[in-house]
Formats: sequence, structure tokens, C-alpha cells
Amino acid sequence: MKHNHKISYSFISSVILSLLVIVSCSNTDFSSAGQIAKKAAAKKEAPGDQIPTLSESENIPSPDLETDTGGLKFSGPDYSQCAKLPSAGYTKGGGQCDANQVIVIINDGKSAGKTCCPIGKNVLSTVPAEMNQVRQGTCLADEVSTGISTMTAPFCTKINTQFLKLQSVGVATYGVKSSAGALGPLAKIYHNKDCCACPEGSVTIGGHTLSDNRCADQCVKIIQK
Repeated sequence: MKHNHKISYSFISSVILSLLVIVSCSNTDFSSAGQIAKKAAAKKEAPGDQIPTLSESENIPSPDLETDTGGLKFSGPDYSQCAKLPSAGYTKGGGQCDANQVIVIINDGKSAGKTCCPIGKNVLSTVPAEMNQVRQGTCLADEVSTGISTMTAPFCTKINTQFLKLQSVGVATYGVKSSAGALGPLAKIYHNKDCCACPEGSVTIGGHTLSDNRCADQCVKIIQK
């Protein structure tokens, strides 16, 4: 009987030991699986995988920025702007244009007459020594006509050279009342209903001829640097 008890105890011990080994292995596997899952989750949620790093962000193109012009809002003069002014910007005789205006059209021949059009703020110099200076023939470099002393001696004002420059566009066009577009109605106001008009968007700098029905006025476009 004692022998049988020993066998039974030995058998039970073996079974218990086997169960402990199985449970231990299961716990180890579960622990390993848990660690793997945690690592996978951490990798998935890592900020570096979702948000570009500083070095990566530097390579992302940014939207185009407006050119820095010191707050300057500039557009060249056009005939439609002139037409909205009293008398469509036309005045008979010489004299200076109002502030922030330039000459875009002038009478042909000897009789004085001009059309001044808006040019925008901060385009022209406000330094007295650079404003409305009488020049013989044509304005100096970086100057545009802001009036006429005589038909061959314009008043000239310097532009804002920090942000702007001048580009030659040739000579004025001989305009008449039947000219196409907005030029026709503007020319109709002039003596004999004809004039010398710089191409739309440009400004005269002088160079006028006293010959009727001819235009030698030099025209420039003000553009951003």
C-alpha cells in the first residue's frame, strides 16, 4: 500500500509541475505579445511619424509672398481713371497737376493743354527739391512729368526709386476723337479734338514738338523693381 501511495504522489507532482510550466510559458507569451503590441502602438503614435520635423518642414514650399514694397500699392494710370475726373482730367493751358497725378495726354502743337491722371500714393517723391522742377526738353532720369511750364518745358517729379523704376515705351500716339477705346472721348475734349497720348499705363517725360498733328513726346512706364 505504501508503494502505491508513492506512485500516486509522484504522479500528482508531475502533473502539477507540468501545469506550472504551461502556465509560466503562457504568461511569458502573453507578456511578450503585450510588449510587441505596446511597441507597435508607440511607433504608430510617434510624433515624428505624424508631424514633419524642423528639417523636413524647411523643405515644404510656402505660399508665394507679396513683394515687399514698403506698403506701396501701385498701378499705372489708365484712361478710365482719367475719364472719372472732372473734365476727364483735362485742363487748358499750363500748370501743375494735383498731388499724386501725372501727365498722360498733352495737346499737339503749340496750344497748351494737358490731361492729368491719378498714379497712386507713395509713387512720387514728396521732397520739395524733387517735386515739380522745370526741365527744358525732357525730365531727368527717374523723373516723370507732373505738369507743363511751357509745352517744351515740363514740370518734373522724381519717382520713389526705392521700389520703382522707369521703362521706356517709345513716343506718344496721335489721338483723335475717333480713336478706339477710351482715348477717343478723351481726345474729343482737346482743341481741334486731337492730342498726343502716351500708351495706356504710361506717363510722359517731355520731348514735345510744337508741330501740329505730330507727337514726339517721350513716354515711360513706372514699374516695380
